[in-house]
Amino acid sequence: MLRPATAADAELLFSWANDPETRARSFSGTAITWSDHLQWFTALLADTERALWLLESDGRAVASIRFEPFGDRARVSVQVAPGERGQGHGRRVVAEASALYVSASGRGLLAEVKPDNAASIAVFEAAGFHRAADQVDGARRYVLEPVRSGGDGAD
Repeated sequence: MLRPATAADAELLFSWANDPETRARSFSGTAITWSDHLQWFTALLADTERALWLLESDGRAVASIRFEPFGDRARVSVQVAPGERGQGHGRRVVAEASALYVSASGRGLLAEVKPDNAASIAVFEAAGFHRAADQVDGARRYVLEPVRSGGDGAD
């Protein structure tokens, strides 16, 4: 089940964000303070252009997905709860939420992933994304985009 994040999710998502593996795979590896997280989270929930949803399984949150407008597209970010990784939750939340978001917003999507983040690359590829570019702007990253339904792999 997908559901929008609420203020009650702040502490849970804070703990996920500061998980050591999450920090290692993030573009900014530094720990996040509670005050910074709360300020960011409150602003995100108030912004009607941004979306943050949680995937629940057996009544508990197992993954989150965020969509941040970026021109005519949205950047997609996904997190799987520590202890829930490797169970298909990432692929599921990306596939299901992306389809809903695109249908509701009309925006295209892109994801930016560190080249050494094999797990995230695999999640996005399993959900129908392909590596569209390598980007360097202070940090090397892969840009992944959904494969068009036409089947040609181009966007």
